[in-house]
Amino acid sequence: MDHLTRNVPALLQVLRIAECGSINKAAEILNVSQSALTRSLGRLEAELGVSLFERSGKGVKLTAFGESILSHARSIEAQLRSARRDIIALKAEKTHPLRIGATPLITHQFLLPALGSLQDRFSNLRIRLVEGTRPNLLGKLRLGRLDCVLSTFPFDQQEDGLLQKSAFDLDLRVVVRATHPLASRPYHDLRDLSRWRWILPRADSALYRRVENDFRRAGATFPGSVIETSSPETARALVLTTDLLAILPIRSIESEIKSNSVMVLSGGWSFEQRTVGMFVRPGPVSAPCRYLLDFLRRSERRSFKSATASP
Repeated sequence: MDHLTRNVPALLQVLRIAECGSINKAAEILNVSQSALTRSLGRLEAELGVSLFERSGKGVKLTAFGESILSHARSIEAQLRSARRDIIALKAEKTHPLRIGATPLITHQFLLPALGSLQDRFSNLRIRLVEGTRPNLLGKLRLGRLDCVLSTFPFDQQEDGLLQKSAFDLDLRVVVRATHPLASRPYHDLRDLSRWRWILPRADSALYRRVENDFRRAGATFPGSVIETSSPETARALVLTTDLLAILPIRSIESEIKSNSVMVLSGGWSFEQRTVGMFVRPGPVSAPCRYLLDFLRRSERRSFKSATASP
């Protein structure tokens, strides 16, 4: 065991002394005597072989060595606080539900298996799942009404005041059923597709706006006949039974592609790549949220390996 590992309490005392600028004031806050705190600091400095503070009549000031130690002390304190919160959260009789926000696409395509694994890992954890649009969910997250939000990330901007932790990239494709007149020619300009009816997510979604912008940039008329739905299952069923076009995750229609039930159309549009991940408020992330994010990352890697291994 090295010096710093053995002296974690002394490192946290350094943090208090630095905050107070005085050994006497730090001793009062730590509820120890000034002499005991001085001896503890002296032992740490002796083991490290450096002085952490410059002493003067006005108090103490960190040396360059002390500044270096201070950053580690802050990190240790943050981890201890996070561990304490995790322990409290895992006590079933005192815990609040883990409040997860998710968009319908993420819920139905990726989240359901993760929730089962999450409850297996944290047996006493209660989970509250809230579905909605990303703006609505992120508003609740900012107000502290949700613990995390799983969604696609914005195309070209960050969300102010929130942290974005990526899980995996999501491939979206424009698809039609195999008997659709467009299916005979896989590559199309958006002008070719403007006269057809589409299935799109809600008009207030980032994907809808991106599709609309792509049509505008291509000099094409945005489809006037659109069915709006956030459910990938509904969109998939409509594609298989009508001549509507839809934008679907490629992994959700893998079996239909292999059986030649649907055709993927290609073209010069910009909305096919999305990042899926977790939004959280700044600060330590709870153990269940970390596990959930790691599960999504692992499961997507397994799906990728399975797909690339298929003939």
